[in-house]
Amino acid sequence: MGPGGVGKSTLIGSLLEALHPDDTVHIAVDELAESKKAPAVLLDALNGRSLAEESTAAQIRGATEARRMAIVFDGADASVAEILDLAAAVPTRPNGPWIVIASRV
Repeated sequence: MGPGGVGKSTLIGSLLEALHPDDTVHIAVDELAESKKAPAVLLDALNGRSLAEESTAAQIRGATEARRMAIVFDGADASVAEILDLAAAVPTRPNGPWIVIASRV
């Protein structure tokens, strides 16, 4: 967290280098027309299949469980609470998946 130029992107790059995930999904939240589209963007990036009977959280959990992957939410400034709710659907473990959230506030 911090203003532009303090090194958030550099820190994220170093973290990803240290974790060495098999896959990385990067979502520029601040570039979405609406932060409410973040779950659909994440599922699309995960190649998750949409099943009508499953909640969004269940679909995200199923698409990420036990994967050595990193999910980066960049620019989460305006929708921190929504992104935290979305991140809670990912079953993080020491060996992945991992969540990284960057914000200016």
